[in-house]
Amino acid sequence: MKVRELREKYLRFFESKGHLRFPGGSLIPYDVTGRLDESLLFNGAGMIQFKPYFRGVAQPENKRLMTAQKCVRTVDIEEVGDDTHLTFFEMLGNFSFGDYFKAEAIAFSWEFLTDPSWLALDPKRLSFSIFEEDDEAYAEWAKWIAMAGIDPATRIVRLGEEANYWPAGAYSYGPPGPCGPNSEMFYWVADEAPPSGPYDKADWQRDEAAGKWVEFWNDVFIQFDWQGHLKDPANPKLGYAKDGMPELPFRSIDTGFGLERATLVLGGHASVYDSDVFEPIFHEIDKLAPNVNHEDPEVKAARRIVADHVRTSVFCIADGILPGTSSRGYVVRRLIRRAVLKGQRVLGIEKPFFHHVFDGLAAGMGDFYTELIDNRETIVETLKGEESLFRRTLAAGTHLLQTELDALLKSRKGRTLPGDVAFKLYDTFGFPLEITQEIAYEQGIGIDIDGYELAL
Repeated sequence: MKVRELREKYLRFFESKGHLRFPGGSLIPYDVTGRLDESLLFNGAGMIQFKPYFRGVAQPENKRLMTAQKCVRTVDIEEVGDDTHLTFFEMLGNFSFGDYFKAEAIAFSWEFLTDPSWLALDPKRLSFSIFEEDDEAYAEWAKWIAMAGIDPATRIVRLGEEANYWPAGAYSYGPPGPCGPNSEMFYWVADEAPPSGPYDKADWQRDEAAGKWVEFWNDVFIQFDWQGHLKDPANPKLGYAKDGMPELPFRSIDTGFGLERATLVLGGHASVYDSDVFEPIFHEIDKLAPNVNHEDPEVKAARRIVADHVRTSVFCIADGILPGTSSRGYVVRRLIRRAVLKGQRVLGIEKPFFHHVFDGLAAGMGDFYTELIDNRETIVETLKGEESLFRRTLAAGTHLLQTELDALLKSRKGRTLPGDVAFKLYDTFGFPLEITQEIAYEQGIGIDIDGYELAL
C-alpha cells in the first residue's frame, strides 16, 4: 500500500466516525491559541497543538478531530541509517476532547486494523501493550481479541511507564502538561508464523527485542494534568520535580499512527526506507552517485541518512526554521552538514548536491504538503548556501583533523582524540564537534568530550 493511499484511507475512516479534518501544526511547537510551547524544541506529536483543548482552556469547533502531522525528533539521530529510525516522520492522529474515551478508541483502532473494508490485517499478527495498571484497556482489547478466537493473554502485555505512559515516564518525571496511560499496537513482521499456544510477557519481550513485533500505532488516554517545576532553572537538563497530577476537566483521546512504520508493516518491507515516498529521493541521490555499491552497509546507511536529513531540513526551512548557531536552527544546520558529509565522504559526491535531492522530496510529498512547492526558491537557496559554507569549513579543518587522527593511530597510545584538539578545530576553523565525532568515528576513534568542554 502506498503512503498516499494509506494516509487518505486513515483520514476517510475517521471521517466516517464523525471526525473533522484539521490542519497539522507547524514544526515550531505553537498551540492552537498561538502560544509557543517552551518545553519543546520541535513539534514531535499530533497532540502538541491541541494542549489547550485537552486542558479545556479553548474549545474546538468539533470534539472529534484528525490530522496528518509532520514531526521531528532528533534524540535518536545516531541511529538514523538503520531499518526503522527517522528524524522526520508523519504522524496521523484521531482526537477526542471530552467525547469518547478508551472503549470507543480501542474499538475504532480494532475496526480500522482488521475490518475487510479498511486494512484487513490478520488479528493473529497483532499484539498490544498497555500500562501495567490499566485494567480497563486490558478488558477492552481482550473483548475484541477473544471474538477473533485468540487467547487475550497471549496478545496483551503490561509494561511500565517508560513504555506505556505518554509522554514516556511522565507519570513520575513530567514534563508539565496533559498526560495519561497509553496502549501501543504491534504487528508481527517475522518470516515465521505468529506465535500460537502459550505465550507470555517474557516471550513477547524477547520477540519484540528481536524485531519480530513492530510498533506502529499508539492510543493515548489523556486523563491527567502533570504539574511540576524545574529542579534547577539554571540547568534544565536536571528535569522536573513533580508537584501534582490532578484530573483534567474531562477525559480525552490522542492517537499517533506512524505512517512510515505502518507502510513498512502493510507493505511487507524490511525497512521504513523501502516505501514509495522515499523512491524519488533515492532516485535523485543515485543520479548524483551512480557508481556506489548499494549492498555496502556504509553506503546503504549514507543513502538513508541523506534521504532522511533532506526531509527534516526541508520541512523545517519551509516552516521558517533556518540553519543557525543555536536552538532549532542549529539542529537544521547539523542535519544538513551531516548529510553533506556522508554524501561527500561515503557516496563520493564532490560538488554541491543537497538542493538537487530536494527535487525528489518535492516529487514524493509536495502534492499533500504544498508548502514544499510554495517555498521552493527559499528552500533551494538556503540548502545551496548552507552546503557551500560547510564545504569551505570542511576543507579548512579536515586536513588538520586527519593529521591528528593519523598520528593517534600510529602512536598506538589509545583511540581517543584529545579534547583540546577538538576545541582547536572548532575555535580556529568553526569545525563543529559533531562533525569531528563523525569523521573520527569512521576510523574507530572517540573524542574526549570532558576535555573539549573544559577547553570551552
